[in-house]
Amino acid sequence: MNQYPYPISYINELLLKNKKRQIFEVKRFQDLYFCLKIQQTEDFQSLAPVLLKIETLGWEIYPHRNKIYIIPPFLQKGAAVKYMQEQLQTSVLWAAGDSKMDYSFLIASSQSFVPRHGELANQLDESVPLKITKSSGIKAAEEILSAIYNQLSKVPQ
Repeated sequence: MNQYPYPISYINELLLKNKKRQIFEVKRFQDLYFCLKIQQTEDFQSLAPVLLKIETLGWEIYPHRNKIYIIPPFLQKGAAVKYMQEQLQTSVLWAAGDSKMDYSFLIASSQSFVPRHGELANQLDESVPLKITKSSGIKAAEEILSAIYNQLSKVPQ
């Protein structure tokens, strides 16, 4: 496992130094990542300076409702895809994801799908090489599997 670019204790210190009890609570999970719980989503703005500092250290920030996840680089999904590509000695990997947390592994994959119903579909612009499904829900899953099946059907045996 890779070492943190900055130790978790340093990130913890940054968070605790900026902690305002009425705004959030800091939870540390298995000395790997953090989850901040904030009272109201409007409180996110008061945390912006410290979160920006943490992002500049290579960690990723994922807000979700009243929680903010802070993930080190080696736990990001894109790192897992790159590892698999190296281990399998292939660049061909399909991926599907619907949240900001999925973005790094979608970009690292050779073909990526974003279900129309997900939060990520609304945040992408046309310059990003990800395919947004025409369908939502279970129909999006069928559309993705059908596209992969069609690509595999064209591969010579």
